[in-house]
Amino acid sequence: MRTLTLVAGVLVLGACGGSSSVGIPDSMGPEDVADAVGPDGIAGTDDGGAVCGTCVVHGRWKIDNLSPCFNTSVPGSDGSVEVLGVVSTILEGTMVSCPADLSKAPAAAWSIDALTTDCPGHYRLCVTLKAGDASNPAPADCTVAQSCAEGDYAAGGQQQAWAALPGWIAVGAPAIACANTMYLGGGYSELSVGGTATGCGSVSRAFARIPYCPVSCNLAPAGPGCAACSSGVGDGSF
Repeated sequence: MRTLTLVAGVLVLGACGGSSSVGIPDSMGPEDVADAVGPDGIAGTDDGGAVCGTCVVHGRWKIDNLSPCFNTSVPGSDGSVEVLGVVSTILEGTMVSCPADLSKAPAAAWSIDALTTDCPGHYRLCVTLKAGDASNPAPADCTVAQSCAEGDYAAGGQQQAWAALPGWIAVGAPAIACANTMYLGGGYSELSVGGTATGCGSVSRAFARIPYCPVSCNLAPAGPGCAACSSGVGDGSF
């Protein structure tokens, strides 16, 4: 067996349909997260839509780690490998590593994070790992795993430390099969927000997708397409 940690990049997304990106590599594949943007309205993202009609128009979710750990078989004579399992990584300072025990969800948090929005309220923020093309997502894109952090946001416009994203493990044959699809064909992390803004109603929206860079960036961070894959943070704005 061998393990691979995937490294996340930085993402910035404009509010209510606008978007901008930093350092998107020319080619992106299944490993190591790069920068990308892609608003996706579960409950409307266009100007004047359902989400933009609430007071939660602007928000920013900063995540210090979005890296999963792939447990793979030893390469065969043809170089092929099989994903045996996927778990969340552990963040210690600026270092990301795989847990010692790959058979269960780590007790340590996946990541610390912080939230800033226009309105107080109760929010649930989720990271969902999916197989597929971040620039052309499809409803059929399967899910490897999801980690969510929920709580009450107190003061509008003020950055607030948010509940840590808990450790996770991909469970069941469908999730492992999806992990193999992600490993071979590419995947992304999708950031979403749900909840209730005080005095403004419900919010439900996917607001960013972060694709994964080639596995070669693990071994050669300075290689082609790896310039944006050196950081372990995620930063999505909605």
